[in-house]
Amino acid sequence: MVRASLSSLLICLTVAACSDNSNVDESLGYSGPNSTSTSTDTDTSDTDETETDTSDTDETETGDPEDVEQLRYVAAGSHDSVLVALELNDPHAVPEPEYIATGTALAGVFGATPFGAEAVSHDGDIYQLRVDPQGVFKLSPLVQQDGNWLHSMWFGDEGANALMSVTEDPNVGPNLLLWCSYDAEGALTSSFDITPPLDPGGSALVLARSPDSSHAAVLIDVEPNDVWQLYLLPLHPQLSESIFIDHLTFEGVPATNVPAFMFTHLDDQRLVYREEIEVNVLSPLGVSLADPTAPPVNLAPSLGHISSIVVSDDNTQMLVSTNGANGYRELRLIEFTGPTSFELPHLITEPGANAMTNLLLPGGPTTIGHGFDAQGRIWYAYTNTMLSDPKTVGIALVTFEDGMVVERLELADNPPGTEFEDISFNQDLQLLTYRSQTANLSYINYVDLSADQPVEVRVDQALGYFDSTPNDNAGYGWSADGSQLAVAGIQSGATKLYVAAFGDPSGATVEVALPDVESAQGITLDHSPRVSPKGDQVILWYGTQTGLTGLIHGATDGSAPAEVVLGLQNALHSGAYLASAPIP
Repeated sequence: MVRASLSSLLICLTVAACSDNSNVDESLGYSGPNSTSTSTDTDTSDTDETETDTSDTDETETGDPEDVEQLRYVAAGSHDSVLVALELNDPHAVPEPEYIATGTALAGVFGATPFGAEAVSHDGDIYQLRVDPQGVFKLSPLVQQDGNWLHSMWFGDEGANALMSVTEDPNVGPNLLLWCSYDAEGALTSSFDITPPLDPGGSALVLARSPDSSHAAVLIDVEPNDVWQLYLLPLHPQLSESIFIDHLTFEGVPATNVPAFMFTHLDDQRLVYREEIEVNVLSPLGVSLADPTAPPVNLAPSLGHISSIVVSDDNTQMLVSTNGANGYRELRLIEFTGPTSFELPHLITEPGANAMTNLLLPGGPTTIGHGFDAQGRIWYAYTNTMLSDPKTVGIALVTFEDGMVVERLELADNPPGTEFEDISFNQDLQLLTYRSQTANLSYINYVDLSADQPVEVRVDQALGYFDSTPNDNAGYGWSADGSQLAVAGIQSGATKLYVAAFGDPSGATVEVALPDVESAQGITLDHSPRVSPKGDQVILWYGTQTGLTGLIHGATDGSAPAEVVLGLQNALHSGAYLASAPIP
């Protein structure tokens, strides 16, 4: 077996140093909305600074002349490297789409950076995309190296640096590992290639970064889709030589799925990961950051196979699922007494009511069935183990103190026979949201777990439930500020969209009337509303079986019908809201 050493390359960082790019900007501006059939190519082949020419001038501004907050929704397409945006400054007056850029390679939207920008790929490069207070789009390099797809980005030290994993193909693991630095305004100052030697088809994955930015966990695929090596990478006060931790085997598992099987956790004291220590027996192993060269410690030696691992927000407790079957397991709580020392596990679930197991497959059937809230309480969805076909029949909230369960609350007060699906927990908002269903009807419910006494709220709309066609089931989406919850689902054979205000115990809704796009053959509406950050606007995607997609937009107050704002001319696959931000 070839032993790939990450440390050998980290010592020689200066070999891959890039030049100072703090003044490199791609400015993309428009004098007005483009028609949906017009696009502009960005040529980056001959110069470090590139602008999109939409007229005889180098840059044309859009938006109001004074500095006001601008809001855009940006989507990326799989053909022609399309980045397209909608101006959303007025919820009731949406202009036609603005084509930011097109090209020849895959485009993507990957998430927010610490600098008020969105990470995007376009035409073989990876950028930060901003919109300034005047409404002008700006593209500036996120990394210097070429890359069609950003697999992961881990920022630290208040955005001063980041680890990036990059690939040319989103369907395979990343084969480029980068260490990047940024100035206070978010401009790229350096971008180093620190990829270790990889066998053909090998990958380099960043699994986690500690909250204090001192360390990262990096996984290297030394025998593709089989043998991996886990390293601890010291980052602070400077990037330094890596420390080998362990060999892991994931035979036949695609690189993009490997992180989901490890359930990695990295805090300021310890690294926790799951490894197969016996045939078909996976256990949580711990490594102390104070002594990372010591052998990893089995943190649950008495429990046998562990299905999933969750660590509390304060890093003092670990919740593991074990025993049971068919996606439902016992939950046991392990309390840390040191980085790798612990007390005996405590049973949290009740006999005959096993908890739904966490499953974190990327791009697959991700299931979140249990976790901690900000107060350290344990929530979990559970089944009746006497059922021949297990289904989720309840959701509990447990308070654990002084070595025992002191309170157990039922969060889902529903009639017998109710089942629960699509459970999610928003850590920032402390909102547990789920779909309850009985017979052919479903409802969207939520619980505010920021309160000492949580109260369940049901959105006051009965929607269709179709076991044979799950894509027709109801879905939901929250605004980032937690003010509005949008739900979409089938009523009387057609998709309906409703919005409820957070905190209203009645669950009262307003309807956002939708355009009739489903009457056309082969067109379906996605039941996953995208609510704007401040909750005043909502977007629904719709598409065809051939992969073409469009966007419908409306105001959440229901004061006007929603309208199609992007037709079915692009194969879009990802999108995000983008607010104005300072420009470096």
